[in-house]
Amino acid sequence: MALHHGVNALLVDDDMRTNQAHLARLEADGYAVALVTDPVVALALIEEVHPSVVFVGLTREVASLEFLQGLKSSRLSTLRRKYDGV
Repeated sequence: MALHHGVNALLVDDDMRTNQAHLARLEADGYAVALVTDPVVALALIEEVHPSVVFVGLTREVASLEFLQGLKSSRLSTLRRKYDGV
């Protein structure tokens, strides 16, 4: 998935019935949004793009918990790398 550097929000939403409506609303509110339906892809994209905000709407509870645990782990790793040399 190719993204441009203007992305400041990531929408992680696996519900095909509603994710386009959520995307349209966020864009109407002024966000430059990337929509991702796969939580694993979203975690990789967060590391690459560093969005200012992540909106999560995962329909499966297990997927939501795994995504949040993965996000927490990746953020801790990023912080450790950032401050290791301090």
